[in-house]
Amino acid sequence: MGNFSWKTSDTKKAIKICMKAYLLQPNGKKAIEELSYEGYGDFGGVDAFDWLALNNATVDVLSRANKLNREIRDIGIYMSDFYYEDSRDGRKFSFQLSELVDDLSFFIDDEGERTNYGGIYTGISINKLISSGVWVKKPFSDLLCVDGEIKYPLKFSFNPDAVYEELPAAEMDPRQGL
Repeated sequence: MGNFSWKTSDTKKAIKICMKAYLLQPNGKKAIEELSYEGYGDFGGVDAFDWLALNNATVDVLSRANKLNREIRDIGIYMSDFYYEDSRDGRKFSFQLSELVDDLSFFIDDEGERTNYGGIYTGISINKLISSGVWVKKPFSDLLCVDGEIKYPLKFSFNPDAVYEELPAAEMDPRQGL
């Protein structure tokens, strides 16, 4: 399990290990208090990535994840990531979560053991597909989220009375709380 940490939405200061912080919630809901952040995304017993997925992912994506025994947390983690779309015919490719989205094919990379992109790009490297503009980078939120957008991003504060709707999305802390 890796470390995850963010900067607060209001002060832009990093949430460091052992600090008290709050995961803010929309629509007047009470902020979730974490007394001593441990760096794994857990705030007051709520996994921030679960929260992100449960508040933004489509019912279909969440249902498929449950049926496949995939952790909901994975959806939240990858929600801000990307997939590739073939600019010529709209086919979609990703190295993660392909089992949760219709018409999304799986690939690892040119050096990986498993590369499955339909045999239609034989002899063409993934890097060449990208640099030539055949594959275009697209946000995963297009496929995972209601209306294709993260409507309720993660927001944190050191102030329990901070108002979710008045603040921007939290940024990841490049030092991961260390």
